[in-house]
Amino acid sequence: MSKNMAFGEVDSVDAGAAPDNDGSGPTLAQILQPLGAPDGGLGEIASEILRQALRLGGVDEQRYWDHVSRLANPDLLLSAVPVGSDLAVPVVTGQRKAGSVRVSGKVAATVMGNLAGRNGFPNTRVVMDSWGASQVRLQWGDDDAPLPEWETSSDVDWACADVANGLMYGYSTAAIREYLSETWGPEVAAEAMRANTST
Repeated sequence: MSKNMAFGEVDSVDAGAAPDNDGSGPTLAQILQPLGAPDGGLGEIASEILRQALRLGGVDEQRYWDHVSRLANPDLLLSAVPVGSDLAVPVVTGQRKAGSVRVSGKVAATVMGNLAGRNGFPNTRVVMDSWGASQVRLQWGDDDAPLPEWETSSDVDWACADVANGLMYGYSTAAIREYLSETWGPEVAAEAMRANTST
């Protein structure tokens, strides 16, 4: 990872795979309801039905599993909204303070309008991004944690920013630790996790 973007929801998206739809689709709970799936969480059967429904709806299965593996509470996906090949996961008090999704520039205004009218997508906006004009990043809820100073910050400072963003996006401690180890190495990861006493 370079020092121009901290750990967040969209750091692993392929820039060439811009979602094209307008984000007006049903939530995942609404997709599951007519299939007779239980609405008490993502049990094994509900999860399999959900995967099938997402495949039919155009959501990339890898993106779905990225969300499942990162979120401390994967049941938040039941209120997610399919947006192209990705999912817009809502914010929930005490579990997740921010969310974001990358969309093609031609549908950004429509997606933003559709998400802004839904529960769990407060303050939906376009944020500055370095991916070029063909895509923009939509964000809702809180802003990303501030990035450290480029010239004077250590790897631990950058890793601590990643911890802050991971917690803000509602990711599990295990997912944050794994990301830090892969990105910064085990020693920096351990130091950054220790520096954040809430993890």
